[in-house]
Amino acid sequence: MVPHPSRWNAAALVLLVALVFGAFGGALQCGFVRFDDHGYVYENPVVAQGLTAAGVRWAFTTVWQQWWLPLLWISFMADVDVFGPGPWGHHLANLMLHAANAVLCFWFLYRATGARGRSWLAAALWAVHPLRVESVVWITERKDVLSGLFFFLALLAYLRYVRQPGFRHMAAVSAAMLAGLMSKATVIVLPALLLLLDYWPLRRAGLPWTRGASRRWLRLAGEKTPLFVLAAIFAVVNLHTHEGGAGTVAWSARLALMAGNVWTYLRLVFWPARLAFFYPENDVVAWGPALAALAGTLAVLAWLASQGRRRPWLLVGGLWFGVALLPILRGIRLGLAAYADRFTYLPAVGLTLAVVWGAGEIWERWRGRRLLRVMAGTLALALGLGLVGAARRQTETWRDSETLFRRGLAVTENNSVAHANLATCLQETGRKTEARAHLEAALAIKPDRADVLNNLAWVLATDPAATPEQAVRARDLARRAVYLAPKDLHAMLDTLAAAQAACGDYVTAWQTAEQARAGALAQGNLPLARRIETRMQRYRAGQPYRE
Repeated sequence: MVPHPSRWNAAALVLLVALVFGAFGGALQCGFVRFDDHGYVYENPVVAQGLTAAGVRWAFTTVWQQWWLPLLWISFMADVDVFGPGPWGHHLANLMLHAANAVLCFWFLYRATGARGRSWLAAALWAVHPLRVESVVWITERKDVLSGLFFFLALLAYLRYVRQPGFRHMAAVSAAMLAGLMSKATVIVLPALLLLLDYWPLRRAGLPWTRGASRRWLRLAGEKTPLFVLAAIFAVVNLHTHEGGAGTVAWSARLALMAGNVWTYLRLVFWPARLAFFYPENDVVAWGPALAALAGTLAVLAWLASQGRRRPWLLVGGLWFGVALLPILRGIRLGLAAYADRFTYLPAVGLTLAVVWGAGEIWERWRGRRLLRVMAGTLALALGLGLVGAARRQTETWRDSETLFRRGLAVTENNSVAHANLATCLQETGRKTEARAHLEAALAIKPDRADVLNNLAWVLATDPAATPEQAVRARDLARRAVYLAPKDLHAMLDTLAAAQAACGDYVTAWQTAEQARAGALAQGNLPLARRIETRMQRYRAGQPYRE
């Protein structure tokens, strides 16, 4: 039996929480960033009202930002009720959730393996790694820390089920998984990870390829049927609600991208340098490196399989990393970003477990070699402090929107998203000339981005010193944006109207603005509708709109 919590356990838990706040406490000085925070939180009219019955109904009945994540929206509403509408309370809630996850990670590993020291070290290294910054400090990524809470609760509930099988305990696992899925869809990997745990450390079955193991594994998979059903349902829901990008990429290219993406994430984990809020995609496959990455991946898998008996933690930890990455690997997941720091939140648990247990094996071999143990302990301490320091520095880059986007431009290339978002920040603070330069740079990289076309058209059309040539270009850009617009068409029609007025075509400008106003009213965007009405008065009077 695993012993009850002791003073050592209490001290270990307090130290874990202290490390989390030491690594990410700077988040309490950070503001909102104009990278989804506006749509998720501070410009979300329902969240701004706090926790209400109508808000809860909205959370469960609405797809927002292309996601159905009711518990996420409810948690933001609760923050507003408890802490007010500012960013501080949202950051504190994220910190507290991540600290709770660090504690639960330690407790799960300890209860499952009985190895207290290794469990604590694995939880600590996972918790303070600088790749956690995006999940903890970015308010929008409440998804990671909230779903992580339910994920670890599901793991603990599964331990209870293993020791006392029955409907009640499996129902607890299912309920925790459901709550996690209503916070972020990546929890669909839970049943597959539980099967890995069945091999080690729970030792409910031997290696699948050994004689007579297939029947045992089929039974273990069968008992998790409710979990697999939940995973399938939420996979369908998210495919239905969320729009991906780059849908024309061939499956051969997708498969080639996947192996390289695995090695990219491994590099991030072991060398977390030049981290950015966004890494631009590059889906042109270089087949030589792609085949080398695939061969390397297969070689690592074969080696892990060969270690399955003697070092099961290597097999389980390595497969945990790969399985948890699978839903978000480039090739399966397509979109703007090639990869993201936040996508390592759950996968890194397995990798950290494999590394720590492997180091623990070496530590045991050095029993009686005091000098080597002192050196190893010093190295582990230095590693932990180094990770805390790196996390603190990375947290600083999330201080405000402009700092974040300039950092992205400094450490990446061809980053149209960073250029476009920085331009928006500069527009909002009146630095139109600099904003225009970044919009032009974003457009040079991605010439068919409707939002960039629209924003550049707006800057050109509303410039008090706009030339006739500038006005014509603004109109052409705005027409292109309207043609390409996947959403928010009324806002782009508003820009087109301003560009038409800048060209002196006031009748057409008024008619276009009327369409934009009607669209804004249809979506319930009354502030935008009122602003459009103000501009329509100028067009009726034969005047362009200038900022």
